[in-house]
Amino acid sequence: MLRIVWTLIGILILIHGYLYIRYQSLDPCEAAVKKVSIEHPEAMGRVMSLLGTRDLGTIGQCYWIAVVGPPSDTTATP
Repeated sequence: MLRIVWTLIGILILIHGYLYIRYQSLDPCEAAVKKVSIEHPEAMGRVMSLLGTRDLGTIGQCYWIAVVGPPSDTTATP
C-alpha cells in the first residue's frame, strides 16, 4: 500500500514539474488556461465555462486539459 502512495506522489511531482516547465505555473487550472489560449484560442470561452468552479472534478479537468488539451467537443464552433 505504501508503494502505491509513493508512486502516486511521484506521478504528481512529475506532472507538476511538466506544468511548471511548460507553462511556468504549478496551478493546473492556470496551466490549462494558458495551454488553451496558445493552442486552441477558439475554444477559450467554452473551456472557461467548464472551469467555473474549484471542486475536485474541475481540478481533475484542469489536469486533463493542461496535459492533453481540451476535449474535442470544445473545439467545435456552436
